[in-house]
Amino acid sequence: MQNTMFLSDIRRALAPVNRDDLNSPWQSEDAGLGRWEITGRYLRRITSLMIESGSYLDTLYDIACGTADGWPDSQQGGLGEMINTFPFGEYTDEIYPEFLGICAGKNPLKQVLAKAVRHAEKALKKYGEACVTILTDKWDPASFAMYETRFLATAMSGKVTVCIFLVTDYGMTHIPFLSDRRVDFLKRNFDGVRIDNQLPAAARKDFTRAVLIGSAYGSLDGSANCGDGKYIFTFRDNRAYFEGSDGDTFRRYKLDETYADRFLIAVDRVIDNGGIMPGTATGERHEMKVFSGDVCVSDRIVWYSNDEKDADPVNADFHRALTNLLGTMKMQKDTR
Repeated sequence: MQNTMFLSDIRRALAPVNRDDLNSPWQSEDAGLGRWEITGRYLRRITSLMIESGSYLDTLYDIACGTADGWPDSQQGGLGEMINTFPFGEYTDEIYPEFLGICAGKNPLKQVLAKAVRHAEKALKKYGEACVTILTDKWDPASFAMYETRFLATAMSGKVTVCIFLVTDYGMTHIPFLSDRRVDFLKRNFDGVRIDNQLPAAARKDFTRAVLIGSAYGSLDGSANCGDGKYIFTFRDNRAYFEGSDGDTFRRYKLDETYADRFLIAVDRVIDNGGIMPGTATGERHEMKVFSGDVCVSDRIVWYSNDEKDADPVNADFHRALTNLLGTMKMQKDTR
């Protein structure tokens, strides 16, 4: 007769049995967290709770939901000085040098990556340095690629440490990316280099269609002004259509794939940035709606022609990417 054991018992037997084993990934030299004391305190508390509970993933999920036993009631300063956290903790508009994000359960990795990179950009501007730490129970290369360029850009322009740890029921693993040592290497070897990137395929699934309303853009495709109407971009087949105010589609275009990718990167950053709200409210009014399938994922992109030299770099990149996309479209059919 064969003996049997529950899988949960096997997991506990194979998992690290003391704090030193579980702490080793984030205490390693390659992680580069040695000088970030507040983050260290949080990680020590998290690993202690994981050891005590015997289930690392359950502990991670409970912390993210704010239901973990033994976790401070207030994550904002609950373990010492202030730190920005996501998705747990108290909401604040204040930016601190250190950020701790958790991705667990059904929450997508993209969500915490977007928060983390935005924090790094703001903290770098305010303090000249930043530390971003993420604990995740999943890894998605395509989602990471959407924010990789922005993380690298912050590292090239300041002192930024990015630490990502994959948590499983068998322990914690460091995903090597931007430790202090690696940031120093980048600056020594690639100082002054601008990092460019094409949009991964995953983002094309997120943004399938965009509708641009505003007659002033009708002449940017190199032909006569189309008059009142709207551009409809479909990114699955890299095509665009101009639909007149009477609902008649009389122009069809082929989009340049590279400029379409760059435009979608700019759209993604604008959405992360909260959209574009009108500035001067003078000149031609434009608005864009972005769709994922039949669902509108953003209708907060509105601007006037006199706003196009927007001081916000995210908005300025959007205007430039849109102009380049329209300027490189190739007309395939005009039925007027």
